[in-house]
Amino acid sequence: MRSNCRLVIVMSKGILGKKIGMTSIFHEDKFVPATVIQAGPCYVVDVLTKERNGYAGVKLGFEEARASLVNKPETGVCKKAGVPVLKHMKEFRGMDGGIGDRIDVGMLDGVKSVTITAVSKGKGYQGPVKRWHFAGWFKSHGSKGLRRVGAIGCRLTPGRVFKNHKMAGHMGCDVTTVTGIRVLAVDAEKNLLVVKGSIPGAENALLTIKA
Repeated sequence: MRSNCRLVIVMSKGILGKKIGMTSIFHEDKFVPATVIQAGPCYVVDVLTKERNGYAGVKLGFEEARASLVNKPETGVCKKAGVPVLKHMKEFRGMDGGIGDRIDVGMLDGVKSVTITAVSKGKGYQGPVKRWHFAGWFKSHGSKGLRRVGAIGCRLTPGRVFKNHKMAGHMGCDVTTVTGIRVLAVDAEKNLLVVKGSIPGAENALLTIKA
């Protein structure tokens, strides 16, 4: 039986950006929280091919910087591509482009939602109540263990603490990806992208935006 299905290859879109901060705007007669992002401009510093890299795509550079702040290999890559010295570089698979091409936020015009990846805010060393939302101990009769972790094991079988037991420790500073973030506005002239709600990362955090 012959199938009428055909393979359709959809090129992905991606850009690097920086989180500016949060605000609130009117959208569709509603007052909604929003995050403002400086998305681009980026430059294509290298083209990835299946023959050389094993997959197709491009490497984008973002945020101009002094040569003294960027290591020599990446400075050489920018010089070879004929673009300014760029501070951040990242590969985007399945994306099309040529060396030296300028990518701005206008490429996301008409896109309804995006996926954003960033490093979440670091909270330092935190206890189990803040880190894992433990309820804590009872608060009556002079209890002194309000925010303690409580018992973590037993002297009987197996006589040990299980792995991955939720306890106090380092919190945050993790690579976090959030999908389905709704795009509210795209300002190609100012290289601004406005999305609904919050996104991971502190202000000025590097963002990877994919559509």
